[in-house]
Amino acid sequence: MSQEDTANFVKIMERNATPVDQQISEACAEAIENNRRKLVPILSSILFCDSHDISLRGKKNDSGNFKDLLDFRVEAGDSILHEQLKSGIGNAKYTFEKLQNELIELSEKILRETLVEKVHSSAGFSILADKSCDISGIFPWGFDISIKKIFFGMMPITDQSAEVIANKILNACTQFALDMEKCIGQGYDGCSTMAGKEGGVQALIKNKFPKATFVHCSSHRLNLVVNY
Repeated sequence: MSQEDTANFVKIMERNATPVDQQISEACAEAIENNRRKLVPILSSILFCDSHDISLRGKKNDSGNFKDLLDFRVEAGDSILHEQLKSGIGNAKYTFEKLQNELIELSEKILRETLVEKVHSSAGFSILADKSCDISGIFPWGFDISIKKIFFGMMPITDQSAEVIANKILNACTQFALDMEKCIGQGYDGCSTMAGKEGGVQALIKNKFPKATFVHCSSHRLNLVVNY
């Protein structure tokens, strides 16, 4: 047995075989690349639904627009997706709802980082914020960065005082890693909470960042004119 092992070892060395550690590394790299190829049609289907405001799931987790879109892609000839759905076992199919949510969150993170880079490469930016009450009575505030009107996200507001809202906006800017020294403007509605010269949100933010000049939101002005 030892002689046979020795002979096999000599043959391998004579052929200048790839070292075992390199073989393992190459196998891992190939597995990673294969998994990425499997995720491409799944991720693109999720992003298609999200970007067109189409719900992913139906009344049951194994039904809905996302599953129908995957079936359509298979029918259209997507062989990689077909093999993945056919041979994947359980969660290894990468279609279950938890992974859908994780992929959405990762996509959001990557997109936001890209947008922040654009903000930092610009000469300056402005903040736009507005509210919309949901069915639970919580006010989620929409948070925009104005260069090309980039929507950055929603944040729940339970206390509508100027100090709380100002802190929420500044904390969001910190969370998004925005350089507030480049903030040259603010745009809100004209209520005293937001636009007040002394204790309004705009005043509290301007006290910390003097270049952030407040301008009454043009859309709100137009809405007031139309309503009256």
